[in-house]
Amino acid sequence: MFDNKKGIADITNPIFWGIVGAFWLIINIVLWKFSIESVTDTFKLKLMFTVISLPIIAGICYLIGQEG
Repeated sequence: MFDNKKGIADITNPIFWGIVGAFWLIINIVLWKFSIESVTDTFKLKLMFTVISLPIIAGICYLIGQEG
């Protein structure tokens, strides 16, 4: 009945990248604004997490979006 149902996880769709970008931005704002300085005492650690978190968030959104 729903064999042709397409999920939202289409990497050519700009809406998908908008969702990924919004989640990435929210997570990075929380990280940079509310992190405790004793735990994340270096700028390099925050910067590394900012770069590494983008493919992780994109992968999570892609996996969740495949359900359609």
